[in-house]
Amino acid sequence: MTEYPLAVMRFPCGLELLGLPGSNVEARFLYHEIFEDELYSRHGIDIQDGDTVLDVGANIGMFSTWLLGKFPNLKLLAFEPVPPIFQAMQANLEALKLADSGNVQLFPCGLSNAPGTREITFYPTSPANSTLFPDDKFEEASVTVDAIKVRDVWKYDKLGFLGLLLLYPLRKKLIRDRMEKMYSNGITFESRFETISSTIKENNLDRIDLLKIDVEGSEFMVLDGIEDEHWQMVNQAVVEISPKHVMRIDALKQHFMDKGFRRVEVETMGHTGRVQDSQLACNVYATR
Repeated sequence: MTEYPLAVMRFPCGLELLGLPGSNVEARFLYHEIFEDELYSRHGIDIQDGDTVLDVGANIGMFSTWLLGKFPNLKLLAFEPVPPIFQAMQANLEALKLADSGNVQLFPCGLSNAPGTREITFYPTSPANSTLFPDDKFEEASVTVDAIKVRDVWKYDKLGFLGLLLLYPLRKKLIRDRMEKMYSNGITFESRFETISSTIKENNLDRIDLLKIDVEGSEFMVLDGIEDEHWQMVNQAVVEISPKHVMRIDALKQHFMDKGFRRVEVETMGHTGRVQDSQLACNVYATR
């Protein structure tokens, strides 16, 4: 198996993880979302030790690391289809001495609406943006630049913040150029994909207490991979909805309600008044 170069990343609580070189700013953003803002503990999401959790789009294992730090007896299944990112996730979770213990299983594949192989684009300095739909990333870049607030840059990249102050009139062009360059340097991999229902069958799962999905534009394909008979096994879900799918959120909320979920909440990353007006990603929280 190919060995990819990894870099040590250090975070405020003393946590150290391995990640892809040059992706420190993105990793700090994810750390802030998951460890400090506790993105996955909102809107009634309740996780207990011993629960079964699917981490779909596990990236370098940031969410799984947070989970296992709180609930070491979880049954966790983590899926990551991009080989360099999977290597980082595997190293990070194995460092917890829990990976492949029977309770924690790591899968070098993605989940979708049907089994098979697909071409996925990997961005070395922004691995969390790796996607089946690279063309969408160029469209998202301009919208993201317009929504960036200088105070948010301070949270994740203090040197970058100082640079923006010095070059404030040119800030949007500089950030846009940087993002477009990042998305122009994608590397493609042929990766294997399964479905949630095939995962349930092959691993003899009797329930999914939390289904977390963050897959950069293919979230509806992942949900389409749940057969009708298995929906009742999903007790809670947190799904990131990409900008191109924001207009489908009302239909998704109704779909969750039709499947027996009692509470469905939506939170936009742009914090705009109406989710439908947001051009940024949103998270849908569903509980029974």
